[in-house]
Amino acid sequence: MGIIAIPLWGICACLVNILEKGDMKSKPVLLPIRDGDLDEVHRFLSENYNLPVTLKIWRETFDCKWMRNKPNNGFMYKVDNNTVGVLCALYSEQYESNRKQLICNLCTWFVLKEYRAYSLKLVAHILSQKDFMFTTLTLKPGYVKMHEAFHFSKYDNTRYLYIFHCSIFLSLNFQAKIYSKVSDMESILTPEALKISQDHAPLSIVKQLAVKVLHK
Repeated sequence: MGIIAIPLWGICACLVNILEKGDMKSKPVLLPIRDGDLDEVHRFLSENYNLPVTLKIWRETFDCKWMRNKPNNGFMYKVDNNTVGVLCALYSEQYESNRKQLICNLCTWFVLKEYRAYSLKLVAHILSQKDFMFTTLTLKPGYVKMHEAFHFSKYDNTRYLYIFHCSIFLSLNFQAKIYSKVSDMESILTPEALKISQDHAPLSIVKQLAVKVLHK
């Protein structure tokens, strides 16, 4: 399930101030996740969150040039130079009706148990950034309700692709050509679909197929 939000930077900036004033005890330091921090963030998540991706795939994902001059890779908390919590973000530039939209997709979010009281501040800080459309994907009902509290709304744009067994193709006199190289897909994809394909081509974990129906 995907949920999406309109920019709420003004509301979230106020929420950040309220949350920070509410706790006068020693607090972890909030910092943006820069490119140079990605290896440390991967180590932290691998040791504490059982992150199911290798460092190579992790770096490929965040190194993709989906947005020029991305502001950060999310935010993290540190105590005595030790990472205690992160909320990662992937940024991209999308076009809809020839209008550029800046997208911030919230992804991996984890905070050590003893610092969970600061978890929502990570979300509030990311949402306080101006001029972005914020998105996130989750299957956990609890997370959906939490994001709805931040004024995210549900977005369902599910598409299905059915791959039939070869014998069915033959019985229906159905012929199709399958492309597996992005360079070969240029002639059959729409400009929008081709851009999505090219954007994801650097990711070794992503396997792409394009199907062209020849005739029935």
